[in-house]
Amino acid sequence: MLTSCMTYEHHLRFPRCSSEYQLIDNRTIHLVHNSHKWQLNQLRSVENIVRAFPDYQIHLLLVGSKTHQYIKLRRAISNETQTNQTNKTEPTIDDLARKYPNILVTQLSYGDIFSNSPLYYSWIRLNPQTKLFAIRVLQIWQFGGLSFDLPEKVASKRCKNCTSLQEMKIGLLVRYGKKRYEKLGPDVVSVDSNGLHMEAKSPCHAFFGKVLANLRNAGQKTTPRVVLNGPIYAFCKAGVVDEEFCPKNVLI
Repeated sequence: MLTSCMTYEHHLRFPRCSSEYQLIDNRTIHLVHNSHKWQLNQLRSVENIVRAFPDYQIHLLLVGSKTHQYIKLRRAISNETQTNQTNKTEPTIDDLARKYPNILVTQLSYGDIFSNSPLYYSWIRLNPQTKLFAIRVLQIWQFGGLSFDLPEKVASKRCKNCTSLQEMKIGLLVRYGKKRYEKLGPDVVSVDSNGLHMEAKSPCHAFFGKVLANLRNAGQKTTPRVVLNGPIYAFCKAGVVDEEFCPKNVLI
């Protein structure tokens, strides 16, 4: 068991966390996907991440029921594979898992993930977007490492293949992420205001403990940006957040 002690205020208390899984360490990239059909932009993001971090482990967590949701996912993957056999221009998630052996795929339900966590009694109140964000926070808090969001592409009748602003931001974070992460100090975290990426070399970091504390009080309309706002300002003031992602004028 490890207790977070890197805090800017000694009187603040954060929940305990443990890192018991030997296969997952701070050279792991955490990705989370729900039971919705994979979008092509998400598949491209996964492959770009694998290519940018060839010597890192990619932990892909598929979230859904262990029974019917898993069957639904496998059928969706199978249908995508059959559809693409004649004109296979884009990979499926199955293709990527076979192509890159450093992708570790895990299937868990929301209940399993949040069981015995600080969010055990409160995760059910979160909206779908913030639930996925909360899972990513738990992963970084417990293991350290890197985490990138895999946002679903908003359908557009005018431009189906247009790249969204979120995708462009994530693309830049991935492109320069390896060099930046390897220079990151052990006591410093790197996170943008919307939680598109999160990085920490040390598990049980107090920053993510504070984020979890905010998530416990979050409601249906709470967004990741709202959850992160307070911790980013507070820890930027203490010099614990990468300066690149700190507001120019930090006001507490």
